[in-house]
Amino acid sequence: APFVETEWGGEIYSIMCALKEVIDPNNLLNPGVIINKDKSAHIQHLKDLPQVEEEVDKCMECGFCEHRCPSRDITMTPRQRIVVRRELIKLKSTGKQAVHNELLNQYKYDGMDTCAVDGLCAEACPVDINTGMLIKRLRKENHNAFSNRIAVLIAKNFAVVAWSVKNGIRIGNGVNKLLGRNTMRRITGGLKSVIPSMPLWSNQLKATNTVQRPAIVQTESRSVVYYPTCISRAMGGNIGSTTTVLDSFMRVAAKSGVTCILPNNIAGSCCGQPFSSKGFNEAYAIMANKTISLLWEWTKEGTIPIVVDITACTHTLQTCAPVLTAENSKRFKAMKIIDSIEFISDFL
Repeated sequence: APFVETEWGGEIYSIMCALKEVIDPNNLLNPGVIINKDKSAHIQHLKDLPQVEEEVDKCMECGFCEHRCPSRDITMTPRQRIVVRRELIKLKSTGKQAVHNELLNQYKYDGMDTCAVDGLCAEACPVDINTGMLIKRLRKENHNAFSNRIAVLIAKNFAVVAWSVKNGIRIGNGVNKLLGRNTMRRITGGLKSVIPSMPLWSNQLKATNTVQRPAIVQTESRSVVYYPTCISRAMGGNIGSTTTVLDSFMRVAAKSGVTCILPNNIAGSCCGQPFSSKGFNEAYAIMANKTISLLWEWTKEGTIPIVVDITACTHTLQTCAPVLTAENSKRFKAMKIIDSIEFISDFL
């Protein structure tokens, strides 16, 4: 406001003031905005931005990130997650412990549990803040020793877990087929009322079929190792359709003259995102190192490119270097991991 007259000139500014006086003589509409006689208005009533966490301290609360956030219509946006963290600091410093504890308790679901940690907020942020990195750290700090041990156990026995998920979906579909389409939804809904963390069944769930592996020809420039993610390996396509992501990928590649090598011992591997996104760093490191070792074997020591069929999983593999052992770090640098979209663009 203090610079409006300088920008437009005194004559035009006086016309603005006259119009304001005619339209809003009591100065009820946006008082002090545009028309303001206080020459120091720009340094009055400044927003308090206390330091909270290194990952987000640069945030100026502009809100550019908000339209990119998957949870914006459910709980919070990245800006709101940061604002609440700042408010928690203020409440604690002013001794309002009861309000602080209540807000912190609400933040566990609204701020932490519903964050997709996909980094889309960083794409729109003027200062490159990835709020997901903060949420990952907060999740890690909230885990106890028991939950970390469970995560490590799952990582070390991932083949059993993946098999259980896949066959659990098959059994659920069988129950629905036998007792009615919404039976599983009612059962899981009842369990969820007792156990809030219980997942709710979706009638869109379907297990994937066994993929027929084509005969592998001699490795050449038009060969790739196809790494279907654990989601693609466990879940099928649309209800009523027999085509899965795996089927479609193999068929498109074959028509384009690209040899897709589908590994046999893939069941116990994963990019590690389920562990990384939840802050289970030890389990993530175990899974990432296991998968990189397998990819090294499947690609004949990095001589064949790897194609991953889900972008989030591609990104997780491409950025796993910090948790790799020295040996796997060398292997990682020698391998080429590409996303299915990039594969379609460059290979097909």
